[in-house]
Amino acid sequence: RQLKQLRQLVVDHARDLIKAGQQDMYCRSEEELQREEIQVSLDELDLLMSGLPSFMQDVAVAEHPQMGVGKLHYTPMGNTLIIGPWNFPLNLCVVPLAGAISAGCTAILKPSEVSPAVAELLAKLIPLYLDNECFRVVLGAVDETTALLQHQFDLIFFTGAPAIGKIVASAAAKHLTPCILELGGKNWVIVDDTVDMEKVADALVDGRYLINGGQNCTSPDFVVVNRAQQSLLIEALKRSIAQKISTDP
Repeated sequence: RQLKQLRQLVVDHARDLIKAGQQDMYCRSEEELQREEIQVSLDELDLLMSGLPSFMQDVAVAEHPQMGVGKLHYTPMGNTLIIGPWNFPLNLCVVPLAGAISAGCTAILKPSEVSPAVAELLAKLIPLYLDNECFRVVLGAVDETTALLQHQFDLIFFTGAPAIGKIVASAAAKHLTPCILELGGKNWVIVDDTVDMEKVADALVDGRYLINGGQNCTSPDFVVVNRAQQSLLIEALKRSIAQKISTDP
């Protein structure tokens, strides 16, 4: 029921969530927010709701000569802490929250203070749709996050920079709390001599500039190309940028 309620929250307030996303990140298009924030959240919720019966099934384990026959039986980990990022402030809060609900866990959600409009909207809406005894939203910045990390959780899900991820992991280690860390980094693109340079250029421009303004964890940072192919790639990039963005970007 809680998964259905979370899905209904996204459906009912899609317009408000898009407007909040535009307030937090100036000029982010409605089409992109619909695709990357709203639809990604709905797709994940639909997947979990349709697959939940099979996800909950016991898994048979091959017989062991000393241990005998066994099975894997999945049980909820317990209380989880979800710390969301600013670049995808909706889907990277809703998606891990949906996972926690599916696993039978409770959750404290800490949205990013860098995306205050979305954070405040989630804090307003989640109590109206989800069980308040099981799911809470905490607003704030470094002090509030630091205070949360002083408490013992059964699982921490963090999305953000590696430097903050180290702080989260260090705090979790005091309680032997497992962490899921989705961290940003530097992404290399290696261009083979046999590829279609126009397609490569289009993909690079999309990933670097057009998907959330390049603010995504798989955005390309470096390109390695054979020196003999370098000028071909540069010209293809110029054409792609002129077509997709501007002749004078």
